[in-house]
Amino acid sequence: MAHIVGAEKGGPRGGGPETAEERRAFDNLVLMCATHGREVDSPETGEKFFPIEKMRALKAAHETKVSEAVMAAVEEELTGVRTATGLLDISLRPSNGASTAAGLAESMMFTDDRSRKSLLAALEEARSCLERLSQPALDMLAQFLAVWLVTSRDDKTRKYDFGDPGDASVRLPIATIENRVKHGMDQTFGETTQELTTHGLLSLDIDDYDQDYVVKDPWNLMMENFWVCTASFLYEAFGVEVQDWLRTLDFTIFDRLAPADSGVPWR
Repeated sequence: MAHIVGAEKGGPRGGGPETAEERRAFDNLVLMCATHGREVDSPETGEKFFPIEKMRALKAAHETKVSEAVMAAVEEELTGVRTATGLLDISLRPSNGASTAAGLAESMMFTDDRSRKSLLAALEEARSCLERLSQPALDMLAQFLAVWLVTSRDDKTRKYDFGDPGDASVRLPIATIENRVKHGMDQTFGETTQELTTHGLLSLDIDDYDQDYVVKDPWNLMMENFWVCTASFLYEAFGVEVQDWLRTLDFTIFDRLAPADSGVPWR
């Protein structure tokens, strides 16, 4: 059991104004495995690699997955039919919209009102699309993005090379996806990738030299790639990885400016 805001004021993430009662509250607690629990509480790695916003995103993403699993179990108990609830569920995913996009706009160097309004409109289009995905499809997209980040990370520095924001898409070799994601789940993989393709979020690109899955961006953040820009902002500003954010669909994080001491590259 780990604390999001540190249990002690002198510990990792413990410098805030929260009272002892607030630090003990359920909303400030998150379950971690033994390995990551030690890293979260370590003075060397805790605050550096697990800042408050990242911990909150991890908690929200995990609680969302658990809620979906419970709903599926209840449906199976009531109907006697084994089914993937998310694939049949056409209701909207819970999500919160951005109201200013001030933080993301700053990271993209958008200073005029017209650019910020266009950015906010594009974020609303993205939210509208993503919240209509079934939970399994949203999870599958998160797995694609997780593979992208793993293959983009320097293991020694733990830093990511997110690529050029001007690139039209995120490309992942078919062999990499089949080894890391598809193996052992062919039916679910086929259904969810078809749903992502229908929504314009995924495609196959096969030619004589390369065979890639392409994670697409149908929203156009002022001619810059949605995934590259948001992944960079989330991680550089708050230590949140894009696949963890995706499961929460909390677009209000793009309203918040990076902390003054975060050392983000756009300041």
